[in-house]
Amino acid sequence: MKLQKELEALIEAAVIDETTAEKISQYYKAKQDAAPNRLFIAFGVLGATLVGLGIILIIGHNWDQFPRVVKTVFAFIPLVIGQVFAAYTLLKRPESAVWRESTAVFVTFAMGACIALISQIYHIQGELSGFLFTWTLLCLPLFYVMRSSATAMLYLIGVTFYGFEYGFWSYPSLPPYWYLVMLAALMPYYYWCYRNRPNSNSMNFFNWLVPISVLTVFGAFSNTFPVLLHVGFVSLFGLFIAVGNLDFFQGQKSRNNGYKILGELGTIFMILMLSFEDLWSRIGRKVNDFNLGELFYTVEFWT
Repeated sequence: MKLQKELEALIEAAVIDETTAEKISQYYKAKQDAAPNRLFIAFGVLGATLVGLGIILIIGHNWDQFPRVVKTVFAFIPLVIGQVFAAYTLLKRPESAVWRESTAVFVTFAMGACIALISQIYHIQGELSGFLFTWTLLCLPLFYVMRSSATAMLYLIGVTFYGFEYGFWSYPSLPPYWYLVMLAALMPYYYWCYRNRPNSNSMNFFNWLVPISVLTVFGAFSNTFPVLLHVGFVSLFGLFIAVGNLDFFQGQKSRNNGYKILGELGTIFMILMLSFEDLWSRIGRKVNDFNLGELFYTVEFWT
């Protein structure tokens, strides 16, 4: 509205003609339509999250009163509703970021609720790591199809939780190799955001979430010679700093460069920690007890 008044004033002052004013108006209108309203997207994602959690709470509160068939139907209803809205979004509103983000988030929570409810109804035993693995694996194609950054972030959080739970709390504790595969499956979408949305909020969040995820699970890749992970962490923080110094981050605000901040803070922490003589004494005792001929075959060496 303000632009239109300014254009009319310029026409009256004979600064521009009507044809130029029309081109200017169309240019800014197209630019405004191309840029999604971030506030609408945020409220859409928040609304879908609250609705999904609200449905889970309502059903859970009355759960014991339902027969098994009704419970099974209730388990699938949110997922079916989410799929219907997803189909509508892809067919009718494929360019609407609000519809894509909110629908994909709702389907994500509906998937988790459905898996958990069916497991509870039919007493299917399993570990938390298995539940997280199945849930995140089902969400993997969702953010590619819907182009939903919010769902991709939820996927990354779920993958991180899976890697941490499997690597540190499962018995027997084994390195979470599937975490590496599932993290690699996210990288094409991360690259797509880098190419198409380099200055978006989602890209800024990814630049923090990805290094935090790797740092959280990194210590789980140890089961034979854990003292070697000191070298691994120093190398990891050096890698973060190298990534944070890429040309892409030169024009970014410092707070958006999670790689460089975590790399520098982590390097300082490692320097301080490795300055204590007692730590080196423990490392020396571990090395003396270990057969160095087997070092090449350890997980820590490759990590």
